[in-house]
Amino acid sequence: MPDGQVRWHLHKVVIAARGVVAVRIIRACKDLGFATVAVYDDADIWALHAGLADEAYAVAGADGYQDVESLIAVAHRSGADAVHPGDGRLALDAAAAATVCGRGLVWIGASPALLARRPPAPARQGRGKDEGPVQRAQVDLVAGAARTVALGARIAAVSRRGVTVASHSAPRDTAAELAERALVAAGDLGLQGYGAAGFERLQDEDWRFLGMSARLPSEHAVVEEQSGVDIAAAQLALAFDANAPLPQAVRHWWAFGFAVEAEDGARGALRAAGVVSSFQLPSGPGVRVDPALRKGQVVVPSRDNRLAFVTVSAATEVQARERLLRAAGEIAVRGVTTTTWLPGVNGPADPEFTDIAPDTGVVETEARGGTSVRFAFR
Repeated sequence: MPDGQVRWHLHKVVIAARGVVAVRIIRACKDLGFATVAVYDDADIWALHAGLADEAYAVAGADGYQDVESLIAVAHRSGADAVHPGDGRLALDAAAAATVCGRGLVWIGASPALLARRPPAPARQGRGKDEGPVQRAQVDLVAGAARTVALGARIAAVSRRGVTVASHSAPRDTAAELAERALVAAGDLGLQGYGAAGFERLQDEDWRFLGMSARLPSEHAVVEEQSGVDIAAAQLALAFDANAPLPQAVRHWWAFGFAVEAEDGARGALRAAGVVSSFQLPSGPGVRVDPALRKGQVVVPSRDNRLAFVTVSAATEVQARERLLRAAGEIAVRGVTTTTWLPGVNGPADPEFTDIAPDTGVVETEARGGTSVRFAFR
């Protein structure tokens, strides 16, 4: 853009997130021609999301990301007309959504009414330790004024501390079954914009509906690559116009997604700290990286430790699995110890891999430069 030329933006969005999700939302905004406003605290002053946004404003500590009055103040100061609550607890806060809307701003998330109606997940009675693992799935949906579209289903393959770190596409028959039920739930709840319908089951049991989440997690990339639909952009567009166009059809490719996290497997999986001196992330056909790191970035254990989310996709499951292994082998982060979790792989093909722990399905190895990498196979 020539010096002195002012670019006009249709909308300006304050993004109440950090890390992978903040970067993803910033990119979706820019694709739509929306201006972006990041927030950061002292630990994130050099973070990637703060540098990528058109503007960035300081907030007080980690809680500032979730403080609705601070975010509204940033919106008024920057001239923004919308707030995106990101993927944290703010996205589930009906009172925060109502406050933002009441101050004349657009809330890019579930409506206050839907958030207030979120039903608690039904309790499972009498589950014993021999019943086997619980399998969890989510169906990503987008809803406009006239219709709702189920874009695809993803299976949570590996979870750590209650957070999904690796996912893969659900098989076609499972996806179809869950999509039908998710569409019914979306209609009953009055979903507008983006939502993720959650399900779980024990082995050989039927899936049960858990509820509709309004959060946009980094794992949504699995369904984006599976369906070919830009979910983040659709959420943004629908927040401003309920009649924004929705996809007429979606594809069903195979996709796998996994997190790269600052975690030290040799020290009891403690969150790692350090300064990123250099890094290499995967690329090539069928590989997508949503990053949250850059050279020189300070990683502190008191913040979200996700450094990147990698998604691979292909028309067939076999090809997607091969891309998964290729992508994992290209990762190298120096300065911070990292852990990488891989979903849906039957076993290691690389001789560098050591023994698989039978209780966790975890494989450990040492990557170049002394970075400890942990690969989980499920």
